[in-house]
Amino acid sequence: AEEARPAEEEPSRVLVRGSGQPTTVLQEEAKAEMQEARASAVQRQGEAQEAASQKRNELKESVEAAIEKQLQAARSARTTALAGQVSKKTRCEELLAELVPPLPEDESAAVDPKKGKKK
Repeated sequence: AEEARPAEEEPSRVLVRGSGQPTTVLQEEAKAEMQEARASAVQRQGEAQEAASQKRNELKESVEAAIEKQLQAARSARTTALAGQVSKKTRCEELLAELVPPLPEDESAAVDPKKGKKK
């Protein structure tokens, strides 16, 4: 079926392959090189896709970590602000209690709420 000699002897020698199509040694070598190049390109593409996927995951994790850090900072600032408000309110109540002593029970009932004077 196949009549082939080494490529060094007769590179343009016509061969007949199993398909019955005539071909030369150079054509066969070129075909083999193309198949190798395709396989190599497919492998490189797969590696590039894997690297891109890994980089994308790293960036996603980095962004998520940055967002979480900002959320924690915002929560901390909010907690601090609320604590400050509570502290101010407590201090205001203390000052008010010092400046305006509470009315005795019987006098508070005798004060007209509209005029602020005793009935």
